[in-house]
Amino acid sequence: MKILKFGGASVKNPDTVKKLSDILKKYSDENTLVVISAMDKMTNAFEKLTYYYFHRNEKIAEQFDFIKNFHFNILNGLFEDKNDIIYNEIDKLFSSLQNHLKKSSSQNYDFEYDQIVSYGELLSTKIISRFLNSIGIKNLWFDVREILKTDTTYREAKINRDETEKLCKKNLLKHFNSSNKLIITQGFIGES
Repeated sequence: MKILKFGGASVKNPDTVKKLSDILKKYSDENTLVVISAMDKMTNAFEKLTYYYFHRNEKIAEQFDFIKNFHFNILNGLFEDKNDIIYNEIDKLFSSLQNHLKKSSSQNYDFEYDQIVSYGELLSTKIISRFLNSIGIKNLWFDVREILKTDTTYREAKINRDETEKLCKKNLLKHFNSSNKLIITQGFIGES
């Protein structure tokens, strides 16, 4: 199995996502795990959102809208069909985030940081996975939290290697088969 990692600059706009698809075409015949970060500058944008949320700053709605508009602009540059299922999936993620932001913050900034900033990776991988499938590069979107287990040291979590290895063997490797050689997943996030 090959593992490829792409950072935010390599998925910063529709053109770079299309270039990424050209690279991934070369790996669609061998078992390849593709780890993708949040899109360019979105980690910083989500960090600001976390700060505004935790401190109940009035700029929270403006920052949320900025992040949402950025991702929908990427979608609009990748998908001609505005009724594609990806629009609904991304809207659901933003609804989930918005529901979180309506709640009172916990007293643990690092916990809130991990809950909010992780949306960057979920959004980017959902968009890229769907785009690849739409242009004939068959892949499976995989939520890395199903296998990557950590302790509860928020923002500085340590990986539980034994549990993660066991879950990789049980829950990840089974997805590689003759009809599926490419798995798209997230960097940065795990689950305690």
